Amino acid sequence: MGLPAQSNSRKEPSKFEFAVDKRQCSTKNQDCQGESMTPQEFFDKTVKHLHEQGQPARPVGKKMCKYRMETAGKILKCAVGVHIPAGAYQPEMENMRVVTLLQTFPSLQKFIPDQGLAEYLQLIHDAGSHWSGKGLNADGIDRLRQCAEIYHLSPAIIDQCWPSSSIPYQGPSYVQL
Repeated sequence: MGLPAQSNSRKEPSKFEFAVDKRQCSTKNQDCQGESMTPQEFFDKTVKHLHEQGQPARPVGKKMCKYRMETAGKILKCAVGVHIPAGAYQPEMENMRVVTLLQTFPSLQKFIPDQGLAEYLQLIHDAGSHWSGKGLNADGIDRLRQCAEIYHLSPAIIDQCWPSSSIPYQGPSYVQL
């Protein structure tokens, strides 16, 4: 599985506007409010969300996750979708990779401080092998630790969400035959 390299470039949007439901979504619109985040804050919010939601935002029988979807009266969001304000979300965003999402909707860059980090977390979220009926499994949690290490982030939020998983990331494990 090829994971994206870290991206250090960060382009600040010049204007924060979205066309949503035939109205303008600006910083004055409550549904579009949000704060710029550091990569650590982005990581922490994402990990906490994945823990609390306990399941991927993936339609039954599908391999691809959604930024936002409704199921059983509940709104599910993926690792990147949780950072898209309600007033900024548009159905056209679905099926876009992070790079395309940020190119098409540049105002979202305010909420996604590092494209590479967002892509990495999206890959962790989207991999069906990282989930069990109880949420992220040990492999998924290990991938979050790996992400923290690669991006020089504190893994403290992982230990808060999954206290029994506080073993530091040791790199890939292989079974000897």
